[in-house]
Amino acid sequence: MNKRIPQHMQKLLKNKTERAADTRQEILNVLRHAAEPLAPHEIESLLRQAKTKLNFNEVVSSVYTTIMELEDMTKNNKPVVRRTIHTHLKKLVKEGLVKKKDGKYSLTVAAKSDIRYFARKFGNSILWALMSTYVPTNYTKEQNVRKLVELFGILILFCMIETARPIDDTAATISNAGKKSIRGRKYKEDLASSCLQNIIRTDLMYYHFLAILGCVFINNTRDNDNHSTNNNSRNKIAAKDNSAFGLFSALREREANIRRDHESYGISKPILELDDDILARFSDAFRKVYPSLFEIMSEVKDSALKGNPKQKIEDIRDGWPPLII
Repeated sequence: MNKRIPQHMQKLLKNKTERAADTRQEILNVLRHAAEPLAPHEIESLLRQAKTKLNFNEVVSSVYTTIMELEDMTKNNKPVVRRTIHTHLKKLVKEGLVKKKDGKYSLTVAAKSDIRYFARKFGNSILWALMSTYVPTNYTKEQNVRKLVELFGILILFCMIETARPIDDTAATISNAGKKSIRGRKYKEDLASSCLQNIIRTDLMYYHFLAILGCVFINNTRDNDNHSTNNNSRNKIAAKDNSAFGLFSALREREANIRRDHESYGISKPILELDDDILARFSDAFRKVYPSLFEIMSEVKDSALKGNPKQKIEDIRDGWPPLII
């Protein structure tokens, strides 16, 4: 008879699985940036260096490191033992992603030529490439709506194309001395699933969205609309670089400053929210640009709200018999 696994054991198993996946990715990242093949002890040394306070501060300075990611790093800031590195390297060799020669390891052509094994870094790079060339202040509000839909849509479709590419089994077959490749259906489905979870950085896209709205829909833009602007709004974004990436960097810096000031952090409004007037202006521009699609989404939202049991409490009470006193 199968017994249900206790919740705390499920959490431990999940953490262990996630940690193993993180370690595997860290080893691949080290080999990817290495100029020459590395021995296991060299990989271990580089991984330990990456977890020191000095390197951690370098990671913190990265504009694409969000507060949530930093919190995860502090939780997983444990050194990787060499035995674990050997275990992962052995598996990576079987997968055809790593080759071993004279006791040293390096990436195979199959690994270097497939971005799915480095999905998170690729997702960061492609988002940066699009956002660094997009200057929201050069467009009207309606044009910015179209630009956001265009850029985010292109990014998502391009990432889906890369995720859906077939996997070449040749390298894995050769690495296993001609035996059947271990890249079966489950392997390929897991790779695609992992890629989708990491390549489309919805968290960073949302930060860019907040930064752009905090600039375009507060500050004066080319369209000089009749809406009054509130330059003292908590959502206003000021940046030296007016590209979407520059606005994102300014928002992240402001967020970090707020979190450092513990007194103001507790009483300040969440950085991930926007004021109602900003959202109203954006929604108005959204409705003008895509009227039929906006109407469909609005109807779905209204239908979902009407289906909320909390909304029907008055109807339920209407059917109750009168109280007898």
